[in-house]
Amino acid sequence: LTSGVIVPGNITNVIVRVPTVIDGLVEGSEDLTLTANTSANNGSLVSGIGTITEIVPVVTIVDSNGATAGQVTVNESDLATGSNPAGTAENASGTMTVNAPNGVVSMNFGGTVITLAQLNAATVGAPIVINTGEGSLSITGFNAGTGLLNYTYGITAAQNVAGTSVLDSLNITLTDGASVTSA
Repeated sequence: LTSGVIVPGNITNVIVRVPTVIDGLVEGSEDLTLTANTSANNGSLVSGIGTITEIVPVVTIVDSNGATAGQVTVNESDLATGSNPAGTAENASGTMTVNAPNGVVSMNFGGTVITLAQLNAATVGAPIVINTGEGSLSITGFNAGTGLLNYTYGITAAQNVAGTSVLDSLNITLTDGASVTSA
């Protein structure tokens, strides 16, 4: 990038804005060098170094389980066919926080892509339901201003693993307005 700026002689500092390219690549921090020719230094070059910092979106799932694996716990025994069908712990609610300074475009829940418009429309009465294979994840609300996403996870069938816990894992990513996707 080469361009010129003329700075009047009585000015001792100047702000130079450098346009960046939104290329969708997570590149970390990048250094740039600004070099100027000044008559005050008899035509010798002066330079300064700046840093462009990439902003990567982040999804943080609140862990309601403490030392137990996973973020929420549900009980198979509380299914209609379980040993405690009157129980209600086959479902558990939780929250996650989305931090995307470049704005949210979409979220991917284990291969199911949900747009910002869909997230904004999700309610308890009209949730977005995602089949996880072991159960279902229901997005029940999203506040784009705070980044708070509410969900309910429910087990949908017996797991057939006597005496042991089952962990239902789901990869969740976020794509922001700069086409950068969270890890």
